Amino acid sequence: MQQEDKTLRLKGSPIPWWSRIRVRVLIFGVLLSTIPVLFVSFYYLYFAKLDLQRSIQIQNNLLVERSVQEVGVLLSHTEESLKSSSLGLSKTEEVSQLYRILQEFTMIDEVVHLDAEGKIRQGVNRFKIFGLNQTEWVNPDILSTLALGKVYYSPVSFLESGVPIVKIVVPYFSSLEHHFQGGIGAQVRLRSLLGMVRPTQVNEKIDMFLVDKSGTLIAHSDLTRVLEKTDVRQSFTVQHFLQIGDPSQLPTPNEYISYSGLRVLGGYSRLQRTDWAVVIEQPVAVAFAPINALLVRLIVFLIFVLFIAIVLSILFALSFTKPIERLERTVRQVGGGELNNHINLKRKDELGQLTKSFNDMLEKLRLQAQSLLQEKERLDTIVNGIGAGLALVYPDLRVAWMNPVLENWVRDEDLQSFLNQGVKQKVFRHRIFQLEQVNSDEPSRLLVVEDITEQSRLEEMVMQADKLSALGLMASGFAHEINNPLATIQGYAEDMEERLHEQEDSVRFTEMASRYLRIIRKNIDRAQRITQNLLHFSRKPEWKQESVDVIKVLEESITFLNHALVKKGVVLVKAWEAPLPKVNGDALQLMQVFVNLINNSLDAIRDGGEIWIKSKVEQDRLILSFMDNGEGIAQEYLPKIFDPFFTTKEVGKGTGLGLFIIYGIMNRIGGSIRIESEEGQGTGVILVFPLHEKGRALE
Repeated sequence: MQQEDKTLRLKGSPIPWWSRIRVRVLIFGVLLSTIPVLFVSFYYLYFAKLDLQRSIQIQNNLLVERSVQEVGVLLSHTEESLKSSSLGLSKTEEVSQLYRILQEFTMIDEVVHLDAEGKIRQGVNRFKIFGLNQTEWVNPDILSTLALGKVYYSPVSFLESGVPIVKIVVPYFSSLEHHFQGGIGAQVRLRSLLGMVRPTQVNEKIDMFLVDKSGTLIAHSDLTRVLEKTDVRQSFTVQHFLQIGDPSQLPTPNEYISYSGLRVLGGYSRLQRTDWAVVIEQPVAVAFAPINALLVRLIVFLIFVLFIAIVLSILFALSFTKPIERLERTVRQVGGGELNNHINLKRKDELGQLTKSFNDMLEKLRLQAQSLLQEKERLDTIVNGIGAGLALVYPDLRVAWMNPVLENWVRDEDLQSFLNQGVKQKVFRHRIFQLEQVNSDEPSRLLVVEDITEQSRLEEMVMQADKLSALGLMASGFAHEINNPLATIQGYAEDMEERLHEQEDSVRFTEMASRYLRIIRKNIDRAQRITQNLLHFSRKPEWKQESVDVIKVLEESITFLNHALVKKGVVLVKAWEAPLPKVNGDALQLMQVFVNLINNSLDAIRDGGEIWIKSKVEQDRLILSFMDNGEGIAQEYLPKIFDPFFTTKEVGKGTGLGLFIIYGIMNRIGGSIRIESEEGQGTGVILVFPLHEKGRALE
């Protein structure tokens, strides 16, 4: 046993390492341990990220809404203060009242009183005593807005120090007549808005800033951005505000690369009073820091699980696959043809049962191999002694194998030449059968070649016998047809003999004799034609493939049966269209087909019936129909009518070979025959001739 194991190890295994069961068990254990953990972990990680994105979006929306409310409250308070100052405005205390506004609002640098024409009546500046700039306040837009009773907000501009400012002008009207009197304007420094756009979480790196309706930065949580006049219009959120203006239409999550070059989550809220917007941008790295930390912990956990799984899988694979590898080595020996080897593996588990089953199977294989050798010997005897040639060929008729019978016929010839030319004085028939369960590089067809020389000779004898039978049935008709012209000849000859003895007027006699001789010659020709047709019809058939005039053959066939038609009072209606196209076949064989069909109709028709022969050309086919109003054929007989020696006629009236021979002739020229009949309703026989295909004559 030790020597056997040593021999098996020396041979080695042809299985690559990655296909061995040991490796697969190891991989399976690792995957089974890690994939569920990975799936569950990443599932919860994915949805945790979505929840975090939603919570960040909600938090950012709340921040910008709060900032918008604070800015709105500040501007609203400024408007109300300016409006209240305009109510108690008097000429004597006008300047002191304007200074009082500067004192109350530290963010206001300049206050002016405008009249109804938009000119400055009085104004004060926190930093200037004289020299207010009149042009800054003279603006048609201010008057048009104030006249409508609305508060005017100028576009944001910047002082030399970089501080953004905006001009706010509120209208005032006369208390009695409500006539427009002018307005109170204030130049407001927006630096005070910086505190309102700062996030509450100072430890988080979140940017909040305020932009006007043109996208100009007004305030920023980072003051240096305002002083540097940073262009924030590159931000997707700012562009969305400028182009759409509806924060509810922002994508969720709204993640993009900001003007700062960082990937951020953004949002904004509009300040309806001034058409400004508060924008918030939070870096993705900051937003997803908890998720990233969780991912790191997850990776560490997976590495630990993977290590444990690999160790356990290796131990399990070794204990499970070692017996299988031993089994595999022994099976390879058996696969090499050593059917007498058995596997000695004593185990009480499934592997032990597998070994026992394999040994049983091996014994059955040994017995079946012996049986196959015996079957092969019997099959070789049958194939070689069957008398038919067999060959396995490719689609192009290249031979892969042939039995000795076919080798003896073919000898040194090419198989295709043999099939086309055959052997002198022999007739062969070949058939090709498609083999289904074969590979692409194997022969896919079985060629069967049969020597049917004797069968063809018997068929010719049967056809000749059928002709002789038909001649016997038509003998009385032939006798009558020949007797009529002979009787005419005899009568005119006797009359001429009597007139010669009388020696009448020579002129009249000469004319009469000339007429008699013409009649005699015409009847002699008629008798000769009948005799020739009879000999022609009764001649031993030898297949001759040629172009056949169907109408001519039909007329000659009807000539044979004229007496029978007249005797029985049957009317034959010729309903074919002349001229008809010629067909490929043998004229004598076609005559036998037509004579047999008309004879069958005569036998089935009572006295005074009708036979119709019709023709039709459809594409590449000529169709002839033979119909009668005879007794018809019972339905139970229709499946048998083409069987040899089957007949429903009385004894002595038929051989049962007519339709069998017709079927063979039609099949030989590549045509077909179909019969339609109902008992008591007559019979129709339909012959179909191909017009562009040569008949399948056997050579």
